[in-house]
Amino acid sequence: MNIFSKLLKSLEMSKSTSTDISSEPVAPAGGISIYFSNGQLYKIIPEDTQDYYDANYLISDNRLYDLSKLDDINSIIIPEFKSDSTSKYGVTGSLDYVLRMKASRLHDRNEKVICSAMLWKSTELMLHSNIGWKKEDYNRLIYYHNELGMFDEALKAEKFLQTLPFYHLSDIDARALQHKEYIFSLFESTGEDLVLYQDDGGSCCAECSKNARTSLQCIW
Repeated sequence: MNIFSKLLKSLEMSKSTSTDISSEPVAPAGGISIYFSNGQLYKIIPEDTQDYYDANYLISDNRLYDLSKLDDINSIIIPEFKSDSTSKYGVTGSLDYVLRMKASRLHDRNEKVICSAMLWKSTELMLHSNIGWKKEDYNRLIYYHNELGMFDEALKAEKFLQTLPFYHLSDIDARALQHKEYIFSLFESTGEDLVLYQDDGGSCCAECSKNARTSLQCIW
């Protein structure tokens, strides 16, 4: 199989694994519902909703979740995040971003228990998304718990973040590590040893900068 055949096969696999939004469940009436496919927002009900970050219901890859219930929040499945250049929402429509903002709304209303669950779930999603989150972004998991008076949970959050490989790196090196892990996840999910990947054009890590003159980028 030549290079072009592999690329074509990879694209075909991507199309075949996309979510069939025609079978989406219907959320209860009277609230705000947000619909996602592969981690990307594509519909809001009612359509004239101004603040969809404070939604009541989440429909993600044809699964319905009530965002006021702990069991539903904890059971939100990590999607196969895929970038959608045609989406009008961009980064602000990524599932991790939206649930992170939902946690902010809950924090402002001092809804401690639900906010904590949303913080943990959004952090879990952040670890799998395509957004280049910085260490400071993850620290919200600590700060918000402290501000809510949930000090044991804040300590738990701090210990958890200390276990993340990128947490002790500079922001640039941490971003490079996330790129590396994402590329290898593509190898694993497609079963191919060649994938088409475009980065965000940001600064390269310390190792890659040594090879900048030859345009050699490391993933090992």
